[in-house]
Amino acid sequence: MPELVFFRRGEEVLRFGLDRSRTVLGRGDKSDVMIPDPTVSRRQAVLLYDGQSTTLERTKRWSRGGDHRGDRESHRCATGR
Repeated sequence: MPELVFFRRGEEVLRFGLDRSRTVLGRGDKSDVMIPDPTVSRRQAVLLYDGQSTTLERTKRWSRGGDHRGDRESHRCATGR
């Protein structure tokens, strides 16, 4: 099973198993993985896992100034076993 691993200053701070087909990342209390950072939206991204590969889908794209630029952006991620 793939894992999402967070590091801070080179130290591992969180390891989350991606055993679901859909995992929501964000600072909102309904997120599967909560990221306590004011620059992260309540629902920043969704990880989709089909049993073989993982896709990261950003739910919103913003410029540095906060101007809305688009709705979705997807990236297929390598999944190591």
